[in-house]
Amino acid sequence: MEKWIVCCETAQKNYAVQGLAFFVLGLMIGQIPLMAIILLLLIPLVLIYFREDTLFLIPYLLVLALLFETIGRSLALSPLIPWEIGKYLGISLLVYGLFLLPRIKRNKIVILGVFALLLPGIIITFFVSDRIFGDLVFNVGGIVFLLMAAYFFSNYQMTREHLESVIIFFLLSFLTVIGILLINGPNPLDIEYTIIGNDQLYLYNNPNQLATLFSSGFAITIFSFIFLGKQKLWLYLVTAIYLFCALLSFSRGGLFIGIGTIIVIICFLLFKKKRLAILLLFIVSSQLFICFPLVNVLTNGKLLMRYQGETSGTLLGEEEKSLNSYSSGRLRIIQSDITLFINHPFWGVGVGQSSVYRQQYKYPFPLAHTEFSRLLSEHGLLGVLLIGILSYLPLSRIIELKEEPLLQAFILLCTFLAIGHTMHSAMRTSVSPILYGLGFIQFRFEKEN
Repeated sequence: MEKWIVCCETAQKNYAVQGLAFFVLGLMIGQIPLMAIILLLLIPLVLIYFREDTLFLIPYLLVLALLFETIGRSLALSPLIPWEIGKYLGISLLVYGLFLLPRIKRNKIVILGVFALLLPGIIITFFVSDRIFGDLVFNVGGIVFLLMAAYFFSNYQMTREHLESVIIFFLLSFLTVIGILLINGPNPLDIEYTIIGNDQLYLYNNPNQLATLFSSGFAITIFSFIFLGKQKLWLYLVTAIYLFCALLSFSRGGLFIGIGTIIVIICFLLFKKKRLAILLLFIVSSQLFICFPLVNVLTNGKLLMRYQGETSGTLLGEEEKSLNSYSSGRLRIIQSDITLFINHPFWGVGVGQSSVYRQQYKYPFPLAHTEFSRLLSEHGLLGVLLIGILSYLPLSRIIELKEEPLLQAFILLCTFLAIGHTMHSAMRTSVSPILYGLGFIQFRFEKEN
């Protein structure tokens, strides 16, 4: 363990080099996609070779699961790198890690109880679905991953050096994705943008999912200025890069969650550490003041029109601006989920079946985009309990750390990003499970003053 702590302390002095290495790795994978497959196959070898230190390495390996998930989707490497590799690998690592933990005493009964609440919806799916595996992986795999992460990190201790190293590893790994996009995608200066952006810019991935990645990176990097106690040029640069990429995705929900999370933290710190709150406000404002006009000019004014609520329908006079149009149809999806909940209040319609019912009712956008409303329609009253428990657990952790405001702010950061992103992209990425889990870490360092 001591050698890894020394490695973390050494890495803290070379974060710029580490970021450059991730970026170059992205450029190389973009040129030779086979590298991603080879690197993914090395993870089992790492577990074998460092078997005595596996518990220490699991947070980093979870980040790699997210990274390979994004790389595989961006380069369309399925089935060699399955679309849901983040869930497969993440859940496997957490199960293995639970067996390695010296003791498990926190949240055991609660998490097991939540798993029990999922069972009726899963059982219904076995009777009504014609694609059972797909429905379960796509619709309940993410929530299982999230619960496993919460269970594991509730019983996992981290030193300050270890946590700082994991956070920076998490942030800088996204630079690999940017390297891939630069090598394989079109030049942002040469493409023609529409009111919804340009899907070619993000290759085979969903812009909304990449917005989740980049807006999370933006929010965590902003928070790092106070939590890590560092105000260096590379942090400003990384923050600007992630904000720029999030804006280019044209995903309003993704950006709003990232900025909204930081606003929540600023409001919280105003009552605890006013100077730090003002620092965060200055950094966010200055970054937005620079990046938004720049991207708007790059996209010939389409970005501003997007955030003003314009759609192809409103521009043609065929549609009026409304909350539903501004949310890209998500309001109707939520309404349909509530309707399904009212019609099937006890057990719901079954995992993955809300999409089937929406198609029958001829709702647009049949796939789930909002995780909590999906829990209502597919799990009924048990879904209400699930939502309540998932919201209460982080709150109880915040109350537990009432004497340590910066740690409370860290939990707020993880929780709001994790839950917030499920409101616009459901559980389609591993960002939410990993961040939600990190909010339950047992901190093993001195209290904040």
